[in-house]
Amino acid sequence: MTACNHSVHLGSHSYHTVMLLALTIPLILTITAPGAAYCSGNRLTIEEVREIMRRDKDFEGKDLSNLNLFGFNFVGADLKYADLHGSNLAGGNLMSANLTKADLSGSNLTGATMIRTSLYRADLSGANLARSMLAGANLGYADLTGANLAGAYMARANLEHADMEGASLIQANLQDANLRRANMGGRDPREIDRWGVKKITPGIFGAQLPNADLRRADLTGANLFGANLFMADLKDSNLRNANLGWADLRGAKLSGASFYGADLENADLTNADIKDIKDIEKASNAGKAIGLPPR
Repeated sequence: MTACNHSVHLGSHSYHTVMLLALTIPLILTITAPGAAYCSGNRLTIEEVREIMRRDKDFEGKDLSNLNLFGFNFVGADLKYADLHGSNLAGGNLMSANLTKADLSGSNLTGATMIRTSLYRADLSGANLARSMLAGANLGYADLTGANLAGAYMARANLEHADMEGASLIQANLQDANLRRANMGGRDPREIDRWGVKKITPGIFGAQLPNADLRRADLTGANLFGANLFMADLKDSNLRNANLGWADLRGAKLSGASFYGADLENADLTNADIKDIKDIEKASNAGKAIGLPPR
């Protein structure tokens, strides 16, 4: 283990000053650096990570960035404010760990187990969470922009106010998830049209959720503008006041879903299952939706 450099330049101090420093410096180091093993601001080694897991699992604010932690066991670890950006945590077990406000941007969490893990306000932008287990995880206010959540199991997860703009959730399981006021939208196509794009197609601007399982999910006030929900299962979901403008809902299962106050401007519901759909007459711009029978 590399020792920290705490050298002191004494210059031409008197004998008594030197002796005083010799007596007080060890005391100061003991008080300011309990354990005396880790230097503030230094990235931990894998050996140090293992030692902390054996001792007290306390990684609060520590630097674990760009480490290869493949398959590592972080069950119950305290990783609040930890820096894990760019690290390889694929196949790891972070069940019940606390990653509140941790930096996981660009990290590899493929197949990782994060059941009941706290990722509240964590930075997961650009992270790869494909096929990860996030059942019951707290992702409230998390930054998931551009993240890969394809095939992730997120049943009963809390994603309230999470930012998922540009995220891929292809075949993700979000049954009973809380997505209230989550952002899964994209740029206004009319603005894109001003850039010179000639053909505007629903479902290409927001998050990618084709074949996603959103049964009984709470999407109250969620931004799904331009989202790709092709063949998604939204049975019995709550879409109250959600923004579904320009969303691709072709072939989606919408039986029992509530659309009270939802914005359906230019949404494509061609071949969607709308049997027992609720409150569609109270949706906004339903007359401008594609594939919705006139009522």
